[in-house]
Amino acid sequence: MLVHATSQKQLDMIMRDMPQSLLLSGKRGVGLYTIARNLAGRRLAAEIRPQNAKEQTDNENGTISVEMIRVLYSTTRAKHT
Repeated sequence: MLVHATSQKQLDMIMRDMPQSLLLSGKRGVGLYTIARNLAGRRLAAEIRPQNAKEQTDNENGTISVEMIRVLYSTTRAKHT
């Protein structure tokens, strides 16, 4: 992944101390989806699939649904024993 040096420093800081949630914003086409997938890691990246209104994968114009966020939450929350 090729990222501007300043942005890479910010991403490195986030990776060192990953927050509970993170909102990425920016202009269309700057690579937010790619950054989100890289931050999520391989296991969780499979869960992140922007979808259109018909719930079909749409990487260009789709959104990540609340239900998808719920799946991510249940997948990642710590199990207390």
